[in-house]
Amino acid sequence: MLDIVFGGTSISSIISKPELTTSLNPSSYEEIADVIATSYVSASKEIQPHLGKAFTEQEIALYKEHGIFYGVHISPKLLALAENLVVSHDDLLIEGFPEPYMLPKQDPEVIAAYFSILKEKNGLDLDISSLVLADTTTPKGYSGKRILNPIGLNEKLKKLSELTTEAIKNQGMECDPLYFLCTDSDSPDRILLSSGKKSLDGNPLTPGLTMCGSTATMEGFDLTYMYRIGLVTQMLSNNIIGSRMQGKFSPFTLFGMLSPFGYVNGAIPTGKMDALRYEGNLDMQKEFMYQFDKTIVKML
Repeated sequence: MLDIVFGGTSISSIISKPELTTSLNPSSYEEIADVIATSYVSASKEIQPHLGKAFTEQEIALYKEHGIFYGVHISPKLLALAENLVVSHDDLLIEGFPEPYMLPKQDPEVIAAYFSILKEKNGLDLDISSLVLADTTTPKGYSGKRILNPIGLNEKLKKLSELTTEAIKNQGMECDPLYFLCTDSDSPDRILLSSGKKSLDGNPLTPGLTMCGSTATMEGFDLTYMYRIGLVTQMLSNNIIGSRMQGKFSPFTLFGMLSPFGYVNGAIPTGKMDALRYEGNLDMQKEFMYQFDKTIVKML
């Protein structure tokens, strides 16, 4: 039986959740890219012999030209491991500032000063989301540590897309520049509350996950698609405890479209899915207001 999920919407209809037998402790983005590329090639080879059962020769040719999977959802904590954002409590203590868990309740000026000094002291380039979304349940070997959430994810995912696409081609398989998305299982209200943002100001709640980073422009791939992919991934993925117990680790998920004609009919911006969305992490107010002006206002 194929280890592939079929179903869902047009942009999340072919899904592969590679299961690794050991947890990843990457030391670089290049290492992550190589692992994803190997899984991408393996999953594509698994499904290729069966495409003729459901697709025409023209459709199969499009898959061969552009790739069966166009996108990857990846855990932001995997990127954190590659950046060595694994710290002890003492690493986050700065004299004259409150305990890290109290920072979200401080004035913005205090928070900004804390992270500025932290970067100078320990070389940690972080913001308040790094602490709010931190994981204290860590892989083996990191007892007593916490994994911090990275910042600047949009730029980093663009880099990872370029590295992974190149690695796939180096393994002899064609694919377009890949789309990358990061979401976290934490409730989105934690980020809003810690940063003083309000939903009525255009900061949407995204039940089931927190949106962290993405490639592709807002014009090319909008918030509703990203949210859908994030929800599917969070439902399919194990947490670190479940992964340890089962001995199966799935820190990333591959996504394909219902029809390869999506590569040529404008369903996605073919060849541009690795584009920089904008700098930083996902700005949900910016995303929502773009969606409001583009779609919602027409329904009012």
